[in-house]
Amino acid sequence: MYAALIELERLLTLLLDYLTGAALVISAILLAIYIGCFAKARRKGGTTQGEEKNK
Repeated sequence: MYAALIELERLLTLLLDYLTGAALVISAILLAIYIGCFAKARRKGGTTQGEEKNK
């Protein structure tokens, strides 16, 4: 019985490590997308403001 609990603990630890790693990867991807969209919006907004100032 004790050996089964140790094995279950080991499997749950591996599963938790896998899920934590996956969450970190997904978070990094989402952060990169957010930064890219923010930079694009900033460039687009910056040119619009510059054009308005020139008029």
